[in-house]
Amino acid sequence: MRTDKVRFLRALQKRMARYELLLCALTMTWILVVGLTLIAQMTPEDMVNHRSRVVQDQVHACGGTFEQRFDCTQQILLAGEKAGIVEVMKRISLTLLLPTVAWSVWWLVLWRIRQIYWLPQPVNRFRSFAMN
Repeated sequence: MRTDKVRFLRALQKRMARYELLLCALTMTWILVVGLTLIAQMTPEDMVNHRSRVVQDQVHACGGTFEQRFDCTQQILLAGEKAGIVEVMKRISLTLLLPTVAWSVWWLVLWRIRQIYWLPQPVNRFRSFAMN
């Protein structure tokens, strides 16, 4: 009975190691493909930076004295930088969300398996006395 359990646990451990390698390969592939795709598809309009047509039109629409135009341009460019950072962070979050969930579920499964199968056996205090 004891050897069957040990054999089962070794087989389970090997199977889980293979699944872990598979999960690692899948998540790395996901990050590489999706991350590069989302970053490669970014345009100046997505980033809302000084090269985007919308920002250039807003900057040219600024009027007034030099100081007023400067303040208007600064506000537009700073708002564009914030929007660009938000866009990049959204794309990074979308890229890393699925791998994070997958690894979290994986660790919960491993924790549960260890909880079920690998707990130490209860100690029988009277066993040593019975064997004497």
